[in-house]
Amino acid sequence: MNYYELLNVTTEMPSAEIQSALDQAYDQWRALVTHHDPQKVAEANQKLETIELIRGVLLDPGKRSEYDQSLLIHQADVGGLYDPDIPNTVDSGGMSFSGGRGNVVQLAPPDRVDGWVCSNCDRANPVKTRFCKECGTEVGITCPKCGTLTQADSKYCDNCGADIEEARAELERETRRQAELQRQEAQLAPVREKSRRIGWSTSLWWWIHPGIGFFVWIYGYILTSGILRDLQGNPDLALQEQARTGKNRALVSLMIVFLFIVCSGIVGIIQSF
Repeated sequence: MNYYELLNVTTEMPSAEIQSALDQAYDQWRALVTHHDPQKVAEANQKLETIELIRGVLLDPGKRSEYDQSLLIHQADVGGLYDPDIPNTVDSGGMSFSGGRGNVVQLAPPDRVDGWVCSNCDRANPVKTRFCKECGTEVGITCPKCGTLTQADSKYCDNCGADIEEARAELERETRRQAELQRQEAQLAPVREKSRRIGWSTSLWWWIHPGIGFFVWIYGYILTSGILRDLQGNPDLALQEQARTGKNRALVSLMIVFLFIVCSGIVGIIQSF
């Protein structure tokens, strides 16, 4: 079987039609270069190299003329195919290329593979298919970084080029971080409700009525102490500072009132003598 028969063209066909046949064969094997099976990838690369060798012969007017002459000379001896420039290799199935006198290399056109191949049943599915049409296995996954559907067994995203595993790990870390923030926020809800009472319960305006203020400041001190206790280990520094300031303000006011009471008692005792 000679080059023309392999491409299903005739010796009279122009170079444009031969080039079209070569391109079609090339595209068929090129689709297998990204196959999940390493053996099929190696086979596809070998076929592509052979196709390029034939392209260099049939699309070059001089080499094609020499090849046509060699067909006439060697047709009877080697069954119509001889080219000393192509190394001896023997393969199996379908389309054949000669590897020298007496050797015929088979190069069958593969099944059309222009989509995402299922790792379970080897079915070729259209690009951007999430589940295999044959067995339901997931063949497309959403890129954790850009959200684009990409091939499930790809290491990198077809759209943004991100490493799928690294992007997935980063997404999981961010998800856990957001969940922790939500948990902390839920814990802070009752504390924030209490913090609304810090202002009036520790206000210095109660010095207008220090008798009432004394009891209000006691309440404010207890309130802020409880808030600070609830905030231990929580990163809300603003709320901690608000509670700490209110506590100190209430404590100072209570100490002043206490000293005033003590001093008044001492003065009263002195005056009683």
